Amino acid sequence: MVEEEKRGLLTFYSALVEDLNGPHAFKDERAAFGYVERHEYLRVVAPLLNACPTDLTPGTAELGNLNFILATAYFNAARLREGNVNDAVAVRIGLLRAKWISLGWLRKTKEQRNTPFNEVMEVVGDRIVGPIGADFSVEVGEDYNVVTYDETKWWSDELKKVDVNKWSELAPILWAVVAHVFRVRGHHYKLEYEELYTRTFAGTLMTFPDNILTWQDIGRTAIHPFGVSALERGAAEMEANNSLPRNLLIRRNAIPCGAALVGTTYAALKSLAGTPFYPQIRAHYTVQIDALELEYQEVITHGLAYHISAGLYGIQKRVLNTVSAEALAPLLGGYIDALPRESAIKGQKSLNKHKDTNPLMSKLFSTWLQGQVDSAGKAKRMEDALMLPDIEEDEKE
Repeated sequence: MVEEEKRGLLTFYSALVEDLNGPHAFKDERAAFGYVERHEYLRVVAPLLNACPTDLTPGTAELGNLNFILATAYFNAARLREGNVNDAVAVRIGLLRAKWISLGWLRKTKEQRNTPFNEVMEVVGDRIVGPIGADFSVEVGEDYNVVTYDETKWWSDELKKVDVNKWSELAPILWAVVAHVFRVRGHHYKLEYEELYTRTFAGTLMTFPDNILTWQDIGRTAIHPFGVSALERGAAEMEANNSLPRNLLIRRNAIPCGAALVGTTYAALKSLAGTPFYPQIRAHYTVQIDALELEYQEVITHGLAYHISAGLYGIQKRVLNTVSAEALAPLLGGYIDALPRESAIKGQKSLNKHKDTNPLMSKLFSTWLQGQVDSAGKAKRMEDALMLPDIEEDEKE
């Protein structure tokens, strides 16, 4: 394999595991899903909900009904205002939710959404009449309670300030970013996820139309009540339609939260394989390395079945065999310790935790590697520094 191919593979493996840092301690799927406040419940007008797809049936043309979409946006924003969410944030979250619903990514029932709670959604009215925009006019429900312009002036005023088209274009990308974060973190939002959210979104080369929404607004409030399984369905649909940005496409098979040890150990092994020391390591740990490669392929093949919250995806959870990864972790942890500080794989918490099961092994290997690096600096020939075979001797053979 040529060096360029090796570097490409290493970049690929790093991309699959580089986001795994962070605590993965959620033992209960209710805790992993998080709590949805009453004012954060998803609201959807009845005609739009009825048009939404099930797992087996595609949606209808009513998903494209602009009146239903805007009415859903309004009612979500109005509900958020009841929880003291400011108008600017409430309107943008309402628009995002309505766009996601119009894409067919909402499932009608708790069972289809695989949520651990009885309900996080409210249905508003069974008939919607009249235009909804800057000049608001809508009648809802069986008794046609009229929502007047005076009651909704806040909506009209804020809607005039929003670039609706740009937020609509951005909505699917934000969905895919949140889907990736939940895949590798096992939760919608925590403060320590900010860097991951920011870095992942920056890789899409898109920008926010304004600076109103935070990642907490998007990952925790806007998208939360749709359910985790919906995140995966929407991202999978984008992948099938070739609408995922490249940085998110290569992360579609990212190692899920719950299988971090196997993913990081395998990535470290592949990095080590590009060094002159690997043949000796391979000879000493043949059984463990062969088994680790099988464990890794198992994770790649079954993906989210090894997620710590597989049930939230509607998938039967599998139990991962990590014996070989645990056996190799101390050695590979020592290798990572000897790497330059800027290395992408350096500091993986799952590997660091398990290397402490045999700290002496980690220290010995790290110290030996560092000694090799130091001696390379004193070598007079590049071949000696890089431990390359002597070209002239090869030619004689």
